[in-house]
Amino acid sequence: PPEGSKSELVEELQKCHQRIFDLEREMTRQAKSIEMDTMRSRADHERVTQRLLGVNEALEAKLKQQTQENKLCKEKVVDCERRVLHERWRVEEQNKRMERLEAEVERHERMQHDILVREKEYGRRVLKLHLGEFESSCRQGARMRQLTSLMWGSAAEGPGARTAQEKATTLATPAKAKPVRQLSALKQREDEEDLAE
Repeated sequence: PPEGSKSELVEELQKCHQRIFDLEREMTRQAKSIEMDTMRSRADHERVTQRLLGVNEALEAKLKQQTQENKLCKEKVVDCERRVLHERWRVEEQNKRMERLEAEVERHERMQHDILVREKEYGRRVLKLHLGEFESSCRQGARMRQLTSLMWGSAAEGPGARTAQEKATTLATPAKAKPVRQLSALKQREDEEDLAE
């Protein structure tokens, strides 16, 4: 058709309409593609978000559990430390008590030893005193026998001599028997102490 004619304008207009239609169709296709990509991205995002939320919840639960276990461990450590301190204090008190008891036993043993030493010394003095009395009684009896012999002569069968001799023997016998008994008792006590040691 001739240039600038009506048919040419119509043809140009149709080409423009076709091009506009093609552009609209391309834009629609691109819009659908973009919308599908957006929906796909949104679904992926939601899926990732859900997975991350699940992981976060699991981590929070694990952290809570570990925190609780850590708290229990700390409480157990504190309780063990308290028990150790209490046991250490109890052992120290027991050692102090044992030291006091040992000191008391040692003091009691010293007292017993001192008492035994004093009793031995007292027994020796008493024994020595009774032996002295016994010797004095023996000397007194000998003097009485000599006096009786002089008074009644050499007749030993005289009634006066027999009476004086019997009196001297009667006086000397208790004094002699008493220190002998005490000496035996003291000897027995010393033997028992030797066996105990």
